[in-house]
Amino acid sequence: MDFHVDRAASQFVSKNVHIGIAGYFFQQLTGDSGPGAKLGGFRGQAVGIGPQIGFMIPMSDGYQGYLNVRGYKDLEVENRPKSWSTWVTFSVSPAAPTPAAAKPIVRKY
Repeated sequence: MDFHVDRAASQFVSKNVHIGIAGYFFQQLTGDSGPGAKLGGFRGQAVGIGPQIGFMIPMSDGYQGYLNVRGYKDLEVENRPKSWSTWVTFSVSPAAPTPAAAKPIVRKY
């Protein structure tokens, strides 16, 4: 078993694109087991941080796609390789409703 937390903060630079920073914390809660675990439980831990970019992709019939790319540099590791990793996520969901047009303010004096 393990415990894993991801966090990210981004700023939209256009209507459909955001850039920012992402990070994670991973801790292995139970030790390794089985015939290959000859050296014991060997629990691992890692902390990583890196850039991210996301794209909202308009699709047909009221759906939108979302593409996110994150790169993590491992800063602190224990019993795991220290490296870079990249995660790519793509999802499709119903599009956000279009906002209603604002009525102009009418003033009568």
